[in-house]
Amino acid sequence: MSMSRILSDLYWVPGQGFDARAASVLSDVAKVRLDPADFRAKLRLQSDFLYPLDVDLYVRTPAARPGAVRRLLMIQVDAETPDGTSVGLRIWDGAADLFWDGAAWSAAGAGDWNTEAEVSANLSTFPVTDTRTFAVTLNLLTTDAKVTPEVSCVSVLWEGEVDWLNDLLLDSLTATVQEEAVFPVEMALPPLPADATSIDLTEYRDEANLDLVGAEAVYDHAADPGHLTDLLDAYNPSTKILTLTGAGMPADGVPFLRMRARAQVAWDTNQDWEELGTLPQVVLRDAETLLSSFYPMSAERGIVRKDTGGGVEVPAPFRSTFRISMEVRTNRSREQARLLEAMTKLLAVGPTGEAGPFLRSRGTDRRFLIRLTDQFNAQTPNLDAGDVRAFQAEFRLEDLTQQLRPARNAHGVKRLRMTWANVDVEDEQDALLRGAPVPSSSPETFET
Repeated sequence: MSMSRILSDLYWVPGQGFDARAASVLSDVAKVRLDPADFRAKLRLQSDFLYPLDVDLYVRTPAARPGAVRRLLMIQVDAETPDGTSVGLRIWDGAADLFWDGAAWSAAGAGDWNTEAEVSANLSTFPVTDTRTFAVTLNLLTTDAKVTPEVSCVSVLWEGEVDWLNDLLLDSLTATVQEEAVFPVEMALPPLPADATSIDLTEYRDEANLDLVGAEAVYDHAADPGHLTDLLDAYNPSTKILTLTGAGMPADGVPFLRMRARAQVAWDTNQDWEELGTLPQVVLRDAETLLSSFYPMSAERGIVRKDTGGGVEVPAPFRSTFRISMEVRTNRSREQARLLEAMTKLLAVGPTGEAGPFLRSRGTDRRFLIRLTDQFNAQTPNLDAGDVRAFQAEFRLEDLTQQLRPARNAHGVKRLRMTWANVDVEDEQDALLRGAPVPSSSPETFET
């Protein structure tokens, strides 16, 4: 696996499954705003139709959390700064704003801001691997109450190890399914042989085989058949020990538990026969890319370090769609219904914390669409077990992007000079018809 240079754009244009405006932080919403018309960060006009002159007003971009990041390389702030205005920078590490104090990255206090050139010169030493999180905090400052600085985007180039398919299918998809494959289970244990203030679930064979990640309630079904008095005090998932409140449960009490279990998640190798593992299971299989959807995107991107003019050109990524099958296996009807509900919610509504059915890449922090294309239907599993219920669905991961071509060094253009000859075609034709001399061409220069 080789290092890749990857570009993250931090801006306020609503994207796929993500409203960047809601993920931003403003120091004072009465004095700083994100303009919904052009998605720029600006100072807010006050009641006297002047901009505030406060020195530490800021807006923080949405945070990027790429797990594969190893080093930040370059930053570019797209801003308009009329005379009397400026934009200062800090880098947020997920917990605090840091600024370059001349020798190291330190916690920022009032008035501690860097220029873009100062950040660019020292960005590679920023301790990004501590939290794998970064955002840019922008100080919007004006000394002229009639004008405001405006920022439209901040681009950050970072370096990291990304195995694109492994990141998408294993690190991201499998991990997300594993986190979401949690469902409630109810179980009644045999009567207790003696008074107990705790219950060790490893002593019960069926319950010990389940991955019980949480507890919701414990009742004494013998004394409380309506399940009105919860006796649960705490649960340790590592030891699988339930601690009861007060005096606990007396001898001959019947523990009735409401727990949360996690299903096993695995990829099927498409062999003719497979060994049945611990149920319940979620099995992913038949991942295939649709050839018609695999193509290079046309837009290349770049970033320029303004103080030196050096830059990096990032080739257009390849876009693709994957079709994947999911099979849910259980041996109990109630577990089957609850696990199916959890997986249907994942594919149709989206993972917990996401704004819709989107998969977030753990390596690059990009989001991709999950589209459920075939609802769960009953299947006959190819397993050597008689009491297994299996349901299968099909879904797609759409608009996946893979940066398969390496980034290359480039140079920013500061000035463009063009020279051409200006010839009036109609005048030339008229001169020829009259037999007069053809007017000479005059060179003109355009410079920007």
